[in-house]
Amino acid sequence: MDPELKAAMQMAGRKMAERYNLGQDAVSEGDRHGAEQHFAEALEVEFPEMSAYNVLWRAMVLYRRGVNLLMLHELGDCSVIPEGKWQAASTIRDSWAEFLDLVDMLDPESVHMFGVNSNFDMERAVRAVKEDTLFRAATMRTKDGMLVFAMAPKNRNPMQG
Repeated sequence: MDPELKAAMQMAGRKMAERYNLGQDAVSEGDRHGAEQHFAEALEVEFPEMSAYNVLWRAMVLYRRGVNLLMLHELGDCSVIPEGKWQAASTIRDSWAEFLDLVDMLDPESVHMFGVNSNFDMERAVRAVKEDTLFRAATMRTKDGMLVFAMAPKNRNPMQG
């Protein structure tokens, strides 16, 4: 790899890790708003070239961001999502959809080894997202443009048709 590209990749990786760690620290301190800011900043980091490792780092940040927003907006066991929380619900679902897409595009061995090296159980996170009530919720737009969430039964995932 070109030395300049390698240096740029390392710098981007450090920046993403720094923002992610600040987000995790904010969660630990009970500052979920601050955590959201740090996780969002971590996701804005652009890599000159995406390696499998960087893809999995991004996936981990997306998952943690979704969990943080779920807790911040108290959407964990909602069967009805108040209109004021629809944007947060959409961001969670979008984050988790991208998370699943990124994990699915890599081979299971890379995913497993990332988990071993980072102490993050990616397979467990995938199962948690797929089983989450909010993620399984169907969405519709009404005539006036309102977004409506309808919770699906636990045994049916509307994201799969």
